[in-house]
Amino acid sequence: MDQKQNALRGYGQVKRQTASDKHIELQLFSSVTGRLRAQAQKNLNRLDGEMAEAILANAKLWNVLFCDLVGPENKLTADLKNNLISLAEFTQSHTQRVLRGQAGIDILIEINSAVIEGLRTAIKAPLSGSEVAREVA
Repeated sequence: MDQKQNALRGYGQVKRQTASDKHIELQLFSSVTGRLRAQAQKNLNRLDGEMAEAILANAKLWNVLFCDLVGPENKLTADLKNNLISLAEFTQSHTQRVLRGQAGIDILIEINSAVIEGLRTAIKAPLSGSEVAREVA
């Protein structure tokens, strides 16, 4: 492996270690949603190997999010948690319908896009005093 690849790998590790949770979530949702969009445009909702991989990557992301949401260490408000849990459950159910050829992926893209916008808004919002204290602690 050459020095450039080593440097890029090292930078990626540092970036992952220093990025906030919201930034990481934004990157993951953006990546997965981009794959879904590309497949929707390319395949017009026709299920093939690449489409299935994109759909399963989305399902995996939502499964990880669900596990985080139901964990005791999750600090989101109860209302937001419940809304996101409902979306996660819907997404998993709809994914099964898509894989059976009974539905399209447009709603999955819409849901992810809404989450992306919410994350962007949360990242841009200034922290309140109590949030700053929590971030520092």
